[in-house]
Amino acid sequence: MSSADGNGNNEEREATEEIQKLKLEKGEQEKEKEEEKKDDSNKEAPEENNKEPTTSKPKRQKRKNRGLNGANSLYVKLVSRDEHEFIIKRELAEKSRVLKNMLRCPGGGPSNNTVYLHMIPSGVLQKMCNYLMYQKQYLKKQGEIEEFEIKPEDALDLMYVAGFFEI
Repeated sequence: MSSADGNGNNEEREATEEIQKLKLEKGEQEKEKEEEKKDDSNKEAPEENNKEPTTSKPKRQKRKNRGLNGANSLYVKLVSRDEHEFIIKRELAEKSRVLKNMLRCPGGGPSNNTVYLHMIPSGVLQKMCNYLMYQKQYLKKQGEIEEFEIKPEDALDLMYVAGFFEI
């Protein structure tokens, strides 16, 4: 990484893009729900006389939930010790076996896609999320790979977190 300012702007841009994607996907889900309600209200019940019942449109196939709700959601929320929330893709979070188990915890229910990490400050959790994105981007890349910078004062905390989450 070339400079701290460039890195910060890049991270902010990526976070903004992720938030915009979530908002768009939430809007799409609401539209789908409205369409389903319209379909349900347009269905006519067969009358008592011998009229044929009307046919309705076939139901759409269920697809992966693109928001934060449901067991098949595309995103999960990680909450730090100081209550900062980090929304990342489920596939990134599940690179850690520990996070994967926390997300699949039977007490949380299938719609709970939030993991509270009370022992991790937001700066360290942010760096961990950045590393998971970095790892996905550069793991299979051939040739020159950009270095993942870690400040010396954060190194010890990041080492503990990486060891705990097995990343």
